[in-house]
Amino acid sequence: WLMLLPFYTVFTAYIKGLINVLWTFCKISYWKNLCVSPYSDLSKMIWCIKYTAGFLTLLLMSLYWDDFNQNFSITISMSRETHGQVFSEINGGWAMIAYCFATTQSIEGSIKKGILRMLGTIAGGFFGWLALVACEDSGFESGFNSYGLGAWLTITTAIAVYSATNRGFLARLGLSGDYNYGPIYFVITEVVVVFYCELYFGPEGRHDVAINRTVSNLVGIAVAILFAVIPPSIWGGNPAHCREIVEGIEDRAGEYLNILLQASTSDDASFETTSTDLMTKKDLDLAAGIRLHELSKDLLDDASRLSKAPLLRTDTGALSLELALIARDVYVVSFVGILASRILSKESVRRLALEDDAIRAKLESYAKMFVNRNSRDTLPEYNDESSPVLGVDLEEGDDDETKEAKLLVELFLRLLRMIQQRVKAHHNALDGIKWGYTFRVTPPKEVVEASTVE
Repeated sequence: WLMLLPFYTVFTAYIKGLINVLWTFCKISYWKNLCVSPYSDLSKMIWCIKYTAGFLTLLLMSLYWDDFNQNFSITISMSRETHGQVFSEINGGWAMIAYCFATTQSIEGSIKKGILRMLGTIAGGFFGWLALVACEDSGFESGFNSYGLGAWLTITTAIAVYSATNRGFLARLGLSGDYNYGPIYFVITEVVVVFYCELYFGPEGRHDVAINRTVSNLVGIAVAILFAVIPPSIWGGNPAHCREIVEGIEDRAGEYLNILLQASTSDDASFETTSTDLMTKKDLDLAAGIRLHELSKDLLDDASRLSKAPLLRTDTGALSLELALIARDVYVVSFVGILASRILSKESVRRLALEDDAIRAKLESYAKMFVNRNSRDTLPEYNDESSPVLGVDLEEGDDDETKEAKLLVELFLRLLRMIQQRVKAHHNALDGIKWGYTFRVTPPKEVVEASTVE
């Protein structure tokens, strides 16, 4: 029974996941949030619909298009009791398998992976057929020289793996993420063609197997590219993914400040509760920011393969740098929640931050700026490094508690100014990122609005 436990766990996990997905569709909140930022799942839902439509297209072609279905069946006659008959009947399924593995999360990745898989499939089908021709030997039961096929596959696989391996120290990290799909599918296609014929179809089936395997894969890949191009599509090189994280950083900072400012009207008993709630919210926001950053990085990595291609290029260097800097600031903004929690938990700090008119005015101006996402349009005083942050300085008569309160509030205000400056820098850098079919720059919103008014 213990030996079956891993299989039982995997099977039940799959069932539970499927039930959770179906239950999500039954929730009214899911449908309401489809178009509500930042919980919008509309683009993900559209991608799933397109992905399913591609499968449905290939399935209907296999079931109801006789010419397509008949041309993707092995033409040699075999009895139904043999394994060959089974493989013959499902041969058209190669198109759906190819479609499944050629589709990625971004339009650039789907097209580039499709091109690499096409090249690898054509080359693998040809070399597999060539191996069957060169190693045909009636002296063996299968009709092929097994030793010759083994030597052929060993040599060609080694060459393919070597061509897809990084050079220098990076070779220790495995195959190149830039163009590895070409050699990988070369090896897969060649091995499938060779072993199908050696194990099931024999010398008389090599032409059908090689052609059917190659063409059916090309059909599936072509459908994957077609549905990737059909809008709306997800562009991995689009800086909008990073901009969404940056706007989230502003939103989190504004929310922490509003909670802090609104707590000033509470009684003493509720300060500790609000402080704890701030820490909980900080943890949840940090986890959400990390997940969104990982998704953006995955999209960029997927879109950046085949970097030397003249089309569908990505501004990998600039966008990767911004992603790294944004990841840093996802963690930095969480300290706003931490410091706000500490301010509420200590009476001396709370009194200075919330009851001093000058400091409270600064906090309210920062909160308004972050909530309205106006960090990139701030007044020069926010960007002047020499401008004072606090209106009060440390004095000789201050006790340790007062000094600690002043230093903590000083640190808090400097952190807010740093976040504002970094958010503005991120927006300026993202405005210059190139992406898309024509490798263009996305114009800032104010330029688009101005041209529209004119």
